[in-house]
Amino acid sequence: MSGRPESHLLNDSTPAWLRTLLVQLVEECNEVQKPALKALRSAAGLDGSHPQRLEEGTYRRQLTEEIGDVLAIVETLTSLEVLDRSKVLAASLRRVERLKSLTALARRDLKIGE
Repeated sequence: MSGRPESHLLNDSTPAWLRTLLVQLVEECNEVQKPALKALRSAAGLDGSHPQRLEEGTYRRQLTEEIGDVLAIVETLTSLEVLDRSKVLAASLRRVERLKSLTALARRDLKIGE
């Protein structure tokens, strides 16, 4: 890589507000992975927490907050018509459909709907 700052990777014609939103989206997506990975490593799973950072709450609470932040940016991008809300929803529903077999296994394990 050249000695130029990473900002050269961004298209200069992209409006500053859109650049800001996209950078925030990238940052928030990164933040989602942290509590998810910590929960995977924790004996208590999603209900675990860092023993020296109890004020942050459980990994479930942290994951909820971070996913909420991602959804807020997606909502902003759709309300500004940067993204098409119906296409985002359709993509989400396609993913839900692909997760149906996993969801069925989880429902059985959790005894949901019995």
